[in-house]
Amino acid sequence: MSESTDSPNPDDNGDKMYPLGDFWDYHDGYDIVRSNTTIVAIVVVSRAGNTAKELRFYSWRKKGEEWKVELARTGTKKWNWEKLASAAMELKQKHGITSQ
Repeated sequence: MSESTDSPNPDDNGDKMYPLGDFWDYHDGYDIVRSNTTIVAIVVVSRAGNTAKELRFYSWRKKGEEWKVELARTGTKKWNWEKLASAAMELKQKHGITSQ
């Protein structure tokens, strides 16, 4: 894992483990950022014992040897992913922000 906390992980293949609570069954995920101290990801989960899957946005920070949730409870069911991607690109262009 890289020490960087702001570079995307283009080689992510979904085989990563995430520090989810026992409440969730993990199915798949994609790292947006992963370092020794930070994980930001979209994760496919279902409530333990349930078959309905959800796509959720998470952020974890490692404190000592333990991973702590920084951002959870963020379901994406009603998000328009195409519009979000378009808006992000528009804002980046408008403000001269480049990907590294």
